[in-house]
Amino acid sequence: MGEPVEVLLAEFDTWFAALPPAQRGQLSRLFFFLITDQAEDFFIDEAQAQRRFVFWRQQPDFPVRRLARLAHLRAVFDLMLQSTTSLQGFLAALPQNPLPADCLSLEMAQWQRTLSGWRRLCDERLTAGRLQDCLLPQ
Repeated sequence: MGEPVEVLLAEFDTWFAALPPAQRGQLSRLFFFLITDQAEDFFIDEAQAQRRFVFWRQQPDFPVRRLARLAHLRAVFDLMLQSTTSLQGFLAALPQNPLPADCLSLEMAQWQRTLSGWRRLCDERLTAGRLQDCLLPQ
């Protein structure tokens, strides 16, 4: 029997909340940079992006739509967090990137932990099978 999508969303939230504040802001900003069709979203700051990301992630909806939102989120985060090289490329593409490239390279050890944590979360907790199981009747 499937578990509620809220369980999986809570697991994502726990992982995300454990990230350093700067990374939460950067990932939130990058998320909107990649998914938006509004040009003004390209220039939001990290604090605003993080508030919007939390709102986007937590907005109430039917369980199947919340599951679809989680699948969308997982796909975009997978794209962003494939490797430090791809992450550096995405972060460098942000308009008004607050971190110069040499600063970003100093943070790579921290980002490596984040990438490893993301892979572990997806491989153990946010698996395709668990997402699919959420669709089963309770």
